[in-house]
Amino acid sequence: PNISQGYLYRARAQAGMDTPEVKTWMAKPFYEEVTAKMKPEEQGRAKADLEEAYNYMGLYYLYSSTEMDRAKAKCWFMKVAELNAGTSITKQVNEVFLKMKELKDVVPAQCGAATVEQPK
Repeated sequence: PNISQGYLYRARAQAGMDTPEVKTWMAKPFYEEVTAKMKPEEQGRAKADLEEAYNYMGLYYLYSSTEMDRAKAKCWFMKVAELNAGTSITKQVNEVFLKMKELKDVVPAQCGAATVEQPK
């Protein structure tokens, strides 16, 4: 599928199976697809959806026991801040995650393999 919305709903379903005590991070590949498949012309009207994906990816790299990478986490959180969708996620990222001591002095890395497709 090339439609980001389908991946978004699958990501939400997978993320919904996690609990505060147990994080499986099974939504990661679907949120990656959201960031890769969302076309530039969709980004304006789907800022909150894109922000949700960026935030999840930031949390994944901040807290995942298998792929913890603070530089990538900071990159994703900075994307949330730059997108500035004006949601509670924006506020949380700006007031908490980008100011936490674990990320304060970290130089952001490239976010990862997920890139936005350019229109053809």
